[in-house]
Amino acid sequence: MNRQKMIIVATVALALGLVWLVSYSNGTAGFNVANPVAGSKFSVSLITTGWPALGGMALTVVGVLLLLASAVTSIVDLAIARRG
Repeated sequence: MNRQKMIIVATVALALGLVWLVSYSNGTAGFNVANPVAGSKFSVSLITTGWPALGGMALTVVGVLLLLASAVTSIVDLAIARRG
């Protein structure tokens, strides 16, 4: 698989995994602003159970690994191109 296809597949897998995790989740989110700024906080609490949790996490991990693999192959290709 060449780099372009790997990046497309990685992006799709990562997006689908995150969408699957978030769309079947129950939880809350909050944002509080305070003065001084150090008192500001942002909190997210998501709980996903069952098959969406397993499938979403698996797709997310596959997407991240493919993105890392494509980054490594790009760096190796650049190094080889500079030598030759």
